[in-house]
Amino acid sequence: EIVQPEIGDEVGDEIEVDTNILPEIQDGEIVAPEEATAEETSNVTEIFAVDDRAIVRQQDATMPGTVTIYDLAGRVIVRQALVGARTEILIGRSGVYIAEVVNGGTLRKKIILSY
Repeated sequence: EIVQPEIGDEVGDEIEVDTNILPEIQDGEIVAPEEATAEETSNVTEIFAVDDRAIVRQQDATMPGTVTIYDLAGRVIVRQALVGARTEILIGRSGVYIAEVVNGGTLRKKIILSY
């Protein structure tokens, strides 16, 4: 869903968007999220932004995985291994990013850093 700013919106205003509707690519095909199977679900419980970093929380702290942060042009900003139940990823710049976590499945979420 594309959200257009409205008259009177200020830079930094929060706009609510459902970010959990991104399609996934599985076996070379685009698959809607509701079609994912239980084996393809991620172990991640939350992805959110705080100050200049993204925070990823996962249920099983022993499960290996990676988190990749992309800018909106699709460029990789940072890629990092998941460490324990809570992983912090320093991004260091305000902006809108896509966080992708791969650990038993793939989860993508838009995050907004504004500090």
